[in-house]
This record gives sequence, C-alpha cells and structure tokens, in this order.
Amino acid sequence: MVAAAPPTEHVVCDRMLTIEHELQHADPEVAAQLIAFCRRRLDATEASVIARQLDNGTTSQQVEDRLRRDGKTSRREAKRRASRAKAVNANPDIATRLRNGTMSTEQADIIADAAADTDGAAACDETLLNDVSSVPPEQGKKKADTFVTKTKTNDQIETEHERARRNRTVYRKRRRDGLHELVIQGDKHSIDQIEARLDEQAEHEYRQDGGRDVPRAQHPRTRNQRRFDALHALTTQAPSGDDAAANAVAKVGRRSTIFVTATIDQLTGVDPSVVTSCDGARLPRSIIECLACDADFIGQIYDQNGNVLWQGRAVRFATPAQVRALIARDGGCVSCGAHHSRCVAHHRLPFEAAIAGATDIDNLVLLCESCHHHVHNAHLTLFRDAHGDWKTRAATAEEIAPAGGPPAKRRPNRHSTRSGGPRNRGDREPPGDKPHFFERRRQLYEEHRIDSLF
Repeated sequence: MVAAAPPTEHVVCDRMLTIEHELQHADPEVAAQLIAFCRRRLDATEASVIARQLDNGTTSQQVEDRLRRDGKTSRREAKRRASRAKAVNANPDIATRLRNGTMSTEQADIIADAAADTDGAAACDETLLNDVSSVPPEQGKKKADTFVTKTKTNDQIETEHERARRNRTVYRKRRRDGLHELVIQGDKHSIDQIEARLDEQAEHEYRQDGGRDVPRAQHPRTRNQRRFDALHALTTQAPSGDDAAANAVAKVGRRSTIFVTATIDQLTGVDPSVVTSCDGARLPRSIIECLACDADFIGQIYDQNGNVLWQGRAVRFATPAQVRALIARDGGCVSCGAHHSRCVAHHRLPFEAAIAGATDIDNLVLLCESCHHHVHNAHLTLFRDAHGDWKTRAATAEEIAPAGGPPAKRRPNRHSTRSGGPRNRGDREPPGDKPHFFERRRQLYEEHRIDSLF
C-alpha cells in the first residue's frame, strides 16, 4: 500500500479559498463561530508543528527568527507563538484542548507564560489546566500567578527583584498616530510608589474638576487625561516659598498603603513560603523588611478557610475597614482583575432592592467601574461557584434595584490613594436613607422574608 503524498502548497491554498468562500456566504453568527473554531485548530496545529521542530533540536530563537521571516510578524508575536509551542511540547494535551474547544488560545498563552516561569511545570499540572480552562482569561491569569507563586522561593523572588532593579529604565517612543510615550520600567515596589504619588495628585485634579458634585460627562477631563496632567505637574512644577515647606512636610508624612496578607511566621522568617500582596504579586524579603520599618500594621482575622470574618453595617456605604477586608479577600476586580485602586464596593444584592441586601462583607465584592456599570445595566448578580470562582447570572425581579439614576448614584465610594482604599461616605449618607432602610427592613421581617432586622 502506497502512502498518500502530502498536500502541496497549492492544494492547501485551494482548500483554504474554498472554506473562505463558504464562510463569506454563511450566516454571520454561524460564520463567526466557525472562524473561531478554525482559528483555535490552526493555532493548535501550528503549536504542534513547532513543538516537533523543538524536539528535533531547533532552538526557541531559531523558531522566532523563522516566524519573523515574512516581515509581517512582530518580535512580541513571535515570542508568544514560540512560547505556546514550548508549552505544547511539554504537554501535548494543551493542543488537544485547543482543538476540541475546551481551551482558548488566550488561555493556552496564560499556561505558556506560567510554564516559562516554572521550568515547564505549569504546562503539566492537570489541576491548573482545568482551573484556567474553566474561567475567563482574566481570572485564569490570577490562578496561574498563584500557581507560580507557590513554586518560587524567597531567594528566587529576591533575585527577580534585584534583576528588575538592575534593568530599570525610562525611554521615549513616538507612535504612528503622533502621540509620544514615556515608558517607565522597573521593580514593582518602585512602580507602586510612583503610581501612588501619581494617583494622589490625580485625585487633587479630580476635585478641581468638580469631583462628585459634577456629573462625569460634564468633567472637562477624562481619568486618563487627569493622570497625565498629574504626572506633568509632579515632574515640571517645582513649589517655592511656603509651598515648598508644606511640600517637604507632606513628603515626610506621606505613606503608601500596600495590602499584604501574611502570617506571623512568614514575617519573622519561620515560614519560608513567599509573601504576596493582595493582587498576587510576590514580595522580596528585602522589600518586606523595608516596609516593616515604617508601617502601620492592621490586623485582619480570617476563619479556617481563609475567609474574612463577617463585618456588617446597617447603612448603604462600606466602611474603610470593610473595604480593607474586601481588598485583602478579592485583591481587585473579581470580574476582570483590575487593580483595587480602580474598584468600588458593590452590593451583590442591591441595598435598594426588594430583598434589601445588607452592607455586609458576605454581600460585598470589588468591581472596577466598567464592570460595575455592566452588572447594573445588564441586571446581573454575582455568585461563587463550587470552585470559589466568581460568576454572573441574570438577577431576579427582587434582586434588581429600582430605577432612579445610573449606578454612579448608588456607588458606595471611590478609591483614594492617600488612604489606600475608597473614601468613606458612610457618615454622610443622604437624609432619609437610614429611616427608609429600617422601615423596609421591618416590613420584610414582619413578612418573614428575611431572618433578622439587621
């Protein structure tokens, strides 16, 4: 029996043209699904082909050079595709998951990045593959980061920090649209300090624009424009006279707030495991010691499962203590992973809804402004599945807050970089909110629709 000859380039092109013609004349929704299916299978096939090249002794650099040979592939894209192939080479099941649709290309790239940081271990961990495949990429990235953290030692984290310090740099680029970029790269701790000072100045710019007293649409500047103006003010305007003295005092008294979850044994060195910040970033021992020299320690109590113990309020707005607990628990936006400085405390069951959701830790969750508006506008509610991952579902009639303004009017608070968390407005709720709350609670209690008045 004679083996069939492999298809020539012309044959493959003809087949692709036929498929393209059929997709162009198909129903748009069906065509979009088929295109996504074909893209995943092609990505899986490419990764498998490159994996065979790696098996035959081809280096990653040679693979990247071949991918860029057409002159249409960027260095970054070539590295990404080569990294994906290395993960498939370590575990061919990743390509299988891509082909059958149980894993997207973006999820495969998350595994590939984690594998690069763990000498390939992440690519072969079945639990991690299932976890990343079962959640959106934003949440999958957090799971992968957690896996990487567990595989690192304090010495490795310290080495990474020192390498980032050595490679710190600032350079300028010009974009094709005429905008100019000033790129700052360095270790996470230094960038956090710079950003905290920037956000503090941006908050001042926000108040100058009218703050919450002026609707967002009427503000003369967007958030990103205010941040740019804040950076410009900080780097080009040198205060003088009384302002200089006040600025010197402000610098002495200013502190950045960094949320770190650690045990006493970790802080004292008895436990060698890596300490992380609330967003999962690994902290070098030298940075922890530096922070401990001049820091305000705020204790947070957890139960045996790692959950923040219940804290409740009978008013709409979360307290600073509750916000700190949310940051420690959620790290950032539970939907897209945005940094906690861009998040607000969201009631999973709205405070104004028929079932009157309370301002308790178990009813609050961090959402960025974009996801917060989406949840309200689409009438969604959040819940945790059996694996502890946050998911959304359509809210019932009793779980929807009554109309009466955009979500911004119900937003509990925004973040302030000076305090490290959203500003408390719990002591400034509008007149009438509190009596309305108690009246509604009592009515529901008498109807046996809730278990207690508070």
